[in-house]
Amino acid sequence: MDHNLKRLIVYFLRKSDQMTRTTLVKCIYLFEYYYFQLFKKHYTNAKFYRHHFGPYTEQVVDATIELKNEGILHINIYPNFYEEDRYSYFHSLNTNASFDEYDVIPDDVRLVADGILELIRTDNAKALAYRTPPMRQIKQEEEEKQIKLHGRRLDMTMTGPIFKPDPKKVREALKRIREQKKTFKLTKEIANHELEMYHLFADTRQRAQEALKEFEWNRE
Repeated sequence: MDHNLKRLIVYFLRKSDQMTRTTLVKCIYLFEYYYFQLFKKHYTNAKFYRHHFGPYTEQVVDATIELKNEGILHINIYPNFYEEDRYSYFHSLNTNASFDEYDVIPDDVRLVADGILELIRTDNAKALAYRTPPMRQIKQEEEEKQIKLHGRRLDMTMTGPIFKPDPKKVREALKRIREQKKTFKLTKEIANHELEMYHLFADTRQRAQEALKEFEWNRE
């Protein structure tokens, strides 16, 4: 199994009380898209495909099941109230487990993962995923051909204007991450890091808000 993928899942869940399967998959997708934008390489081996509800990969599901079997996380299953005969999967870390094996991740990974978590605080992970160039290309082709391209693999190397970070700000943010202590304590340095994450992804938030406004306007 992809060890880096499992590390990333643990990191996202450490920063959240719990995540649904849909949100977790979309966060991994957004991470891989933005990570490639920044560093021109992929961190995990996850391959994403067009699914009924946007980007999807069974690799994330398999990784969560492995982590559950290792006692690292809990998966709670509930009936989906919106769709008959379907279920919702909620993931949370087992606070009594030891995460040492998955606890050390590179600073550049933390940088992008923290940025994704900042984005989903004010926007929906599924909606953000749909606005990335790989998904926009698929949607455009679907509209032109009047068919659904479920199962089509997404091109994660596509780039677009949705995210153009300032390289200098990225270097400064990475430097601040490296200077942080491992024990979490609200300090001036950590507060500055959170503020940097907010400004670093400002371009994405603005474009997302503009796209949402345009969508609402077209519906009227």
